[in-house]
Amino acid sequence: MNAVNRSAASFWSWLGRAVPGWGSALRRSVAARILLFVLVLVAVERNAAPWNLGWIRSDEAEEIAERFLLAQEAQVHKYTLIRAVEHRPQGMWRPRGNEERYGAEPAIGYILRYFRPHEQDGWTISVSPIGRIYRVRRQRLDDEPAQRVERKLALDLVRIKLRTELHLAADSLRLVSDSTVSQPQRSDWYFTFTHALPSDTSATLEVKLAGEAITQLSYEGFSPMAGTAPAESPRNRRTIGLALILIGVFLSMHYHRTPLAIRAGVLWAGVLFLLAVAVRALTFSQAVILMPWDSPLTGYLSRVALAGFIESLQAAIVLGMVVATGESLSRDVFRGSTSLSRLAPGLLGWRAAWARAARWALPCAAVVVVYETLASHYLTPLGLAGKVPDMIANALSSPWPYAALPAQIAVSVLWEETVFRLWLIALVIFWMRSPVMAVLLTAATATWFAGYDLSQFMTAGALFYVLWAIIAGWLIVRVGIVSAMLFHALSVGAYATLVMMWTGFGAAIGVTTLSVILLLILVIARDSTPRAQPAPVVVE
Repeated sequence: MNAVNRSAASFWSWLGRAVPGWGSALRRSVAARILLFVLVLVAVERNAAPWNLGWIRSDEAEEIAERFLLAQEAQVHKYTLIRAVEHRPQGMWRPRGNEERYGAEPAIGYILRYFRPHEQDGWTISVSPIGRIYRVRRQRLDDEPAQRVERKLALDLVRIKLRTELHLAADSLRLVSDSTVSQPQRSDWYFTFTHALPSDTSATLEVKLAGEAITQLSYEGFSPMAGTAPAESPRNRRTIGLALILIGVFLSMHYHRTPLAIRAGVLWAGVLFLLAVAVRALTFSQAVILMPWDSPLTGYLSRVALAGFIESLQAAIVLGMVVATGESLSRDVFRGSTSLSRLAPGLLGWRAAWARAARWALPCAAVVVVYETLASHYLTPLGLAGKVPDMIANALSSPWPYAALPAQIAVSVLWEETVFRLWLIALVIFWMRSPVMAVLLTAATATWFAGYDLSQFMTAGALFYVLWAIIAGWLIVRVGIVSAMLFHALSVGAYATLVMMWTGFGAAIGVTTLSVILLLILVIARDSTPRAQPAPVVVE
């Protein structure tokens, strides 16, 4: 770690000699580093935009869905509409010359649910950001009457409807299988298509024709991001993580040398609880995606609200214990490091500590964003491309998107940085007395909990999480937890802004979020030159 610090000092010394004015400004000025950070993002946005597709608005998606329903002779005026946005973890961010495939498997799509209260009757229409319907589902009684059609007529009807109502190249589809189910008052036909080209058969299109209406449509078997992003961590992995946290907390309570930071634990537990509840409230419409058809809407949403409240309370309790012991551990193993409850120890002042944290966090965040963007453009999407779409989907579904996105970023920052950096790194240093080993072990642990097994540690996705955790760990050892948190917020906020600008939709939401973060940094720092502060020293 000392070698890294000496290398950083040598770099700034060289920069000062090469460009005397700018080198000195970049070394001392928060405003200069913010300007450089923004210029880096502008350069990335101009030269590495892989998803410049131009999204449609939610009201345009609603018009597309209603035109389709009217073509199926559905009485749209009798239904109640619920809007939401879904995130498809295996969806495609960039078409790479095949816009039809992007329409089939978008990373984010609009969900429009039409239902009749207290009746088992409804439609779910999913529309991609480029205006293509990629999923249809009709919920209705099996004995509802409709026309009986023969196979040839049914196949011809499906091809015509795919061409005229869904704007698909029906002539390029090859029939794979078909089957029929005879209902009491109609016939239901099921058709499976694939692309006619032998090299383009990884996806299948499944269509159900009930009478003369398409009542089911979905794409199956196409995962353009397969192997690049891990599946969500299974429940047992989360259970193991909670058990390890509790064991570590109680060990910290037993072996700590300084009093537990009970006040800091209660304070930040309350902050996380309020943030988590706010996120649940701001993104409440997402719950309708999973709502069972036979469940009353009010009863289902009340259960979702109760579950969200309990989960927020559980997370707050765990975080409170983590912060209380993490603060104590940090005081044991670091001397001069900023913390959650003591932003700046000694006479330096909290404003100077904030400025120092920002000066390190800004270039580190720029490095991570550039690395992610180049990898997504030339190789494959990595960690931020898996985390940010979910936040965007939740924000776009919220009635207050300008509050939903920063609230989600705040929850992510507070939870991950306190658990992995404030607490886990300090715990490993407490036992092993090696900051380098603590940073590396924490990086490996965080990557494992992100969903990568040991056999996948050399994949591009795992290397991203390792790089992220090493940078964040180095920041807390070199500067403090505030710098690691600013690095996290800047990285996610900057990438979300870039994604929204690349897609051509919601750019104002991302720009506003990032601007608030940068303005907050600038206002608090005030760019005053602080007295020199030594790096935190690990107590042997």
